[in-house]
Amino acid sequence: MELATYRTVTSEHRTSQGALLAAGILLSLSAMVLLSEPSRAGLAVVAGVCGLAAVGWSVAYTTRHRGWLIFALLLIELFASVSFVNDTALTMAHYALIACFTLPVLPGVFRTGVWRQGGFRLFAVYLVWALITVSYSQAPLYSFARLVSTAMLVGALIAVTAEVQSADDVMKLITAFLTGCGVVLVLTALGSVALPKDLVWRADGDPEVGGGLIPRYSGLFLSPNQVGMLMLTTVGPALLCLPASRGWKRLAILLAIAAATAFAVLADSRTSLVAIVAGGILYMLWRYRWRGALICLACAGAIAFAAMTAGPHLSGYANRGDVTTLTGRTLIWQFAIRSIKDRVLFGYGYEAGGMIFQSRYFPLWWGPWDQGPRSSLHNNYLAHAVEVGVPATLFWLFIILRPWVSLLHRDDDPWKLKPVLFLITIPILVLGLGESTAGDCRYSVGLLFMMVWAIAERARMIADQNELAQRREARAKSPRAVAALAPLVALAAIVVVTSSSASSGDYHLNSAHGLDSNGNA
Repeated sequence: MELATYRTVTSEHRTSQGALLAAGILLSLSAMVLLSEPSRAGLAVVAGVCGLAAVGWSVAYTTRHRGWLIFALLLIELFASVSFVNDTALTMAHYALIACFTLPVLPGVFRTGVWRQGGFRLFAVYLVWALITVSYSQAPLYSFARLVSTAMLVGALIAVTAEVQSADDVMKLITAFLTGCGVVLVLTALGSVALPKDLVWRADGDPEVGGGLIPRYSGLFLSPNQVGMLMLTTVGPALLCLPASRGWKRLAILLAIAAATAFAVLADSRTSLVAIVAGGILYMLWRYRWRGALICLACAGAIAFAAMTAGPHLSGYANRGDVTTLTGRTLIWQFAIRSIKDRVLFGYGYEAGGMIFQSRYFPLWWGPWDQGPRSSLHNNYLAHAVEVGVPATLFWLFIILRPWVSLLHRDDDPWKLKPVLFLITIPILVLGLGESTAGDCRYSVGLLFMMVWAIAERARMIADQNELAQRREARAKSPRAVAALAPLVALAAIVVVTSSSASSGDYHLNSAHGLDSNGNA
């Protein structure tokens, strides 16, 4: 009887998951139709009704099953960057949907008080400082909106990860995230066939830095780099889910990896490709030791041989754009560093770092540097320093790195988070060296980065609590005589140390006056 009941519940849950996938696709298509073609009243009404129905059902489902909330949040973040939608309508829809999906779960976070513990409390302190910077931000409304969005998303991620109790729960969250990436990949592939070429391909570059115009695949997104970020958030979770997959699921994961990588190559997103390769190399070295090193060397040799065989064609591809300035990045980094020196402690306002390019002293006057606070500094760490100041940036780095450093110092890994570190966290950290999009829950990479951080922080707090409980238990089990003598032993140790220090002081004093150990000349 119990087995039959379990099968019924599981079947219903799987049906609900399928309905959630259908609702997500319907919501995505409805949003694109509604926001891109507001002039068609009839079509807009139909799309609006379908979209509202999908939102209502999805909010109710993700509130009950928080593990799938990350799926909905991912779709919201990804489709907040589609290229053919009115910007004002898209921004309003973005924040409205975040509020709809996150507000129902936030009261539970406050009731449990989990946000007042460990790194979650420290991140709340960081957000308080970010709120202070809004008061003098060069784009206060934008800074405040981004801060509210970050607070809601981080709170929702804390609520989602609060239910994690095992490695299986971790993989369920990663699987839900990967499913969202799969939906976006399918829609991206369909859009590549159905949409006009000038919408899915962009001529990218900056003539002022000698980059020239290079055709790059952008898919549904505003920037080709976001296609690379989609690859980064797909390949890492896919590699984690691949070993346990079987049958059609394994085939679907392999197709997702191949499609995401192909799109990233077409998008010419070199930073994302380098980031995932760096994470893969470190994973191989950690997982297989010397055998992994041999495999990496063999792959490097094969790539070198292919490069020599390709000859000038590959060198022309590798040297496209202005490689000496990393397509203009070094120029803006130098200006960002000079700007940081002017406001080391306070910064220029949360998420408003792009406003520094409005200065008349900024050397580049053409390109993606005239988008106000949305202009990218192409370095996540410099962006934080510009926006909230150097001390707050160091504090932020401490918060996000502490659980991973603690994980590496522990031999046990009950939630199997070390592969997550090498295949997700490290690639995103490397991406931060060339892009500023993996900040506080920004875009798909930021959402994934903060989700796995919340899981690792929860694992760190549980490990610390277990170690403290074990020490207390060991003291409780120790013989009463030993427990009673412990204060006396500590007192004796203090007396011995004090006596040794006094004797050492007398010896040095006598030596200074030319006396021997007995005080004689």
